[in-house]
Amino acid sequence: MSNAGHFRCIKNIYVYCVIDSVDDLCVKDDIHTYLLLNGLKALLKLDTGAKCNVMSLTSLQGITGQQKLDKSRKVKLVGFGDHIVTSVGVAALDCQHNNQKHMLELHIVNWNVRTFLGLKDCLHPGLINLSEDVHELTTQPTATDSANQK
Repeated sequence: MSNAGHFRCIKNIYVYCVIDSVDDLCVKDDIHTYLLLNGLKALLKLDTGAKCNVMSLTSLQGITGQQKLDKSRKVKLVGFGDHIVTSVGVAALDCQHNNQKHMLELHIVNWNVRTFLGLKDCLHPGLINLSEDVHELTTQPTATDSANQK
């Protein structure tokens, strides 16, 4: 059982949270799921506010060993609080959920981050389902948008 939210002093070290298991580390305000990535079980945060999937280089190496990165696809990622991190490339991993397989692209960063899925891949394998009252908006220009700009 977690004792989160209360400071305790143990030999001049202030402890904010004592956990009984690694699963207690998951903040209850976040949503997570387990997926098979390249055949290994991995815990991923479902981040519906993110535009892409992100994984740390250390996590990638733990899953794949020496996974080849597409270094030509480096991008600057702007996180919550406007923190900017430049990715080291993109990795494509085999992903399996409920016996459905697909290729998952993740931006790899040389930074200690929890692996997370952006909105598109939260919806793709059916991890999150939207109510019929929710409508998808696209950021891709439509033919109408292009015609209106002329």
